[in-house]
Amino acid sequence: MVGDNPREWWIDTGATHHICANKWMFTTYDTVTGESCYMGNSAASKVEGKGSVNLKMTSGKKLTLTEVLHVPDIRKNLLSGSVMSKKGFKLVFESERVVVSKDGVYLGRGYLANVSYDGLEDREIQNIFLDIACFFKEQDKDHVTGLLDGCYHAASYGLSVLDDKALINLRRNMIEMPDPLQELGWDIVIQECESEPGRRTRLWRPDDVHRVLKRNNFGSLQGTEAVKGIYLDLSKVMKLDIKPDVFEKMYNLRLLKFDNSKGVNTKVCLPHGLESLPDELRYLCWPEFPLKHLPSEFCPENLVELDMRHSTLNRLWSGAQNLGSLKILNLDWSEKLKELPDLSGAQNLERIDLYGCCQIDEFPKIPKNIQEINMGGTAIREVPSSIQHLSRLVKLNLFHCKRLEKLPDTLSNLESLEDLTLSESRNIKRLPALPRKIKLLDFDGVGVVELSPSIGSLHMLSRLDLRCCGNLMFLPSDIWKMQSLKSLSLSDCSKLEEIPEVLESTYLESLELPEFCRRQQPPSPTLSRTAIRELPSSIERLLKLEYLKVNDCRNFSVLPATLWNLEKLGSLDFSGTTVKQLPPIKEETTRLTGLRISGCDSRDPVALSVPPLSRLCSLTTLEMSNLHIEQIPEDIGRLTSLIKLDLSLNDFKTLPASIKHLSNVGSLDLSYCRGLESLPEDIGCLTSSRSLNLRGNDFKTLPASIKHLSNLGSLDLSYCRGLESLPEDIGCPTSLKGEEIPSTLKYAM
Repeated sequence: MVGDNPREWWIDTGATHHICANKWMFTTYDTVTGESCYMGNSAASKVEGKGSVNLKMTSGKKLTLTEVLHVPDIRKNLLSGSVMSKKGFKLVFESERVVVSKDGVYLGRGYLANVSYDGLEDREIQNIFLDIACFFKEQDKDHVTGLLDGCYHAASYGLSVLDDKALINLRRNMIEMPDPLQELGWDIVIQECESEPGRRTRLWRPDDVHRVLKRNNFGSLQGTEAVKGIYLDLSKVMKLDIKPDVFEKMYNLRLLKFDNSKGVNTKVCLPHGLESLPDELRYLCWPEFPLKHLPSEFCPENLVELDMRHSTLNRLWSGAQNLGSLKILNLDWSEKLKELPDLSGAQNLERIDLYGCCQIDEFPKIPKNIQEINMGGTAIREVPSSIQHLSRLVKLNLFHCKRLEKLPDTLSNLESLEDLTLSESRNIKRLPALPRKIKLLDFDGVGVVELSPSIGSLHMLSRLDLRCCGNLMFLPSDIWKMQSLKSLSLSDCSKLEEIPEVLESTYLESLELPEFCRRQQPPSPTLSRTAIRELPSSIERLLKLEYLKVNDCRNFSVLPATLWNLEKLGSLDFSGTTVKQLPPIKEETTRLTGLRISGCDSRDPVALSVPPLSRLCSLTTLEMSNLHIEQIPEDIGRLTSLIKLDLSLNDFKTLPASIKHLSNVGSLDLSYCRGLESLPEDIGCLTSSRSLNLRGNDFKTLPASIKHLSNLGSLDLSYCRGLESLPEDIGCPTSLKGEEIPSTLKYAM
């Protein structure tokens, strides 16, 4: 349907057979003698074989063609429209494409000849098509547009034309291109000069790039002024030594990318330095750049993006440079970098990344239009008050700035700031007033003692992370006034003793006080490992709370009766607390799917009082471990949605008969329930069980019905020292595991 690529197929409504010119495409093949087929011009062509061919459609589905004729003389592979119609396929010809389906299921689309590469009258759009085919397939649309804007007059328009003509697909902000069209683009570039890669406009095949860039190449292997783009996947080469003058003749080079995204150890080496870089460069991506600075003669005035992560640079260049085109500067983890140029003249600079540049000790001079600044892991001591002039700044990352001691009061003037990260900047003891449009605050591990009372005015704040703030002693009562707040994490705030009363309804979805510090976004409010003893009864005003985590708070002992009024609550975790009683469940709770309660080592050996559980009708996970429970409620059998049940380390002697109704339970943990004398005879009713943990119990035998647990994949009998026999046909021996099982153990007959 497009071009002369041997992998492409053209739909011919007049053809009576599918015809393929390439024998290697056949998956089955029978030689044919004495047959010919007639073309539209009445010429006869010899048929050499017949068989099946698999086609990969643009939808990703595979289509198998049968009775395909092998005709080497034909210029294009043909799909017979009449044969496809007879076999139930539907072909719909639209203005610029043909859509193929069968029984209402979309299979793929084709591209009509008049929208092929040759049909693109604008030379610039043709070049954009080739750039995408060689360099930018499946890349972020906005990022690519920014780069191409530096190369062409109207990159956005060019992309929209290619999309309209179905030569690319702009979906989910990604640039997609069907494989046949990408291969068409590759072929066009290769045909520019098949024998000499250095005379082509674009190089992306590892062998070609290696031949052109390696040291000691000569003559036809050298790069020329024709080369405009080079991409090398470093995972495809073992080593690359580049000679100093490698780019001397490639003065039209606009794109140079060494891709180390797969984390290989391959390095591009410059054993004798680098004399020059082309001044036409728009995109320079060279991870682990091995020199101390860029070539002195290099003029970066056309540079749109400079990406030299993990480089050995100690400076970029000497003196002032025209950086009017620069949009992105990424020098992450350039640990030897000591100074930055004055970037205030780079008026189009949108993002600067200096994460891990541990010798940078001053905030850089940057233009007012900057949108993202990442200074995490640098040695800066302060943020200048002049930051207030960065009116378009959206994201500021100061993670792990160990020497940073204060933030300017002018921070509140950053009217566009939405995301502020100060995690692990432990020397910050005081927070200034914050911009009112802020949405995300990450203060994990910051040394603040208190938050500003004005924090309640941050009406757009949706996530507040205060994990590991070990000096934080109390929260302002206005914290619940933030009507957009959905996630609050207070885990490991070891001096925090109470949660303020919730004086008005709010929309918090997640509250977490969790087990340990983690470098990830909490899924909910957490209070883990704090000094909190109880929650206020007014917690019921958190109308949209879906997740509450208060695990490993060893002083926490009282649950408010209003807890069950949280109608949206889906997960509740009080693991590792000293809770002694679950409040009565007065109303049916349909949203709660996970309930986790377990004791801690410091908990008094007092049995947890468990109320009737049947109103928790949607529970899929119930964990009540190490709580000295003496009796399991009889109505537990009504929790028919349960998938995981953990009753380990408790003191009950029997299980209620109703447990047989828990047919959906896949995992049952009864380990170390030493008072449990035996399993119920009808344990075999738990037909969904895949894991049964009986470790550390004193059973002498197991009920015969256990053999009905046909899905059982793991049966743990470790340390069941009193076990004397097992039922016959208990299951595959590989499902048994355990340590110190009696050697005299027998199978009952």
